[in-house]
Amino acid sequence: MSTIENLHKENLEFIKRRRNRQRVADLAGVHVNTISDLILDKRPSPSLKTVVAIEKAVATIKHNLSTF
Repeated sequence: MSTIENLHKENLEFIKRRRNRQRVADLAGVHVNTISDLILDKRPSPSLKTVVAIEKAVATIKHNLSTF
């Protein structure tokens, strides 16, 4: 598994644990169904653009969590 694939998997686990699909979708500029489909493995091969957008959204959320 590549580094990008591992990072993407970690991000999806973070989203599942935090139950913040809508927030991630809003920050990433994707539909909440896209996030749900990725978590449920209904979209096994997301585009690199989507993976990067989700990574940026999760990083933003993690940064905001650490500032409290």
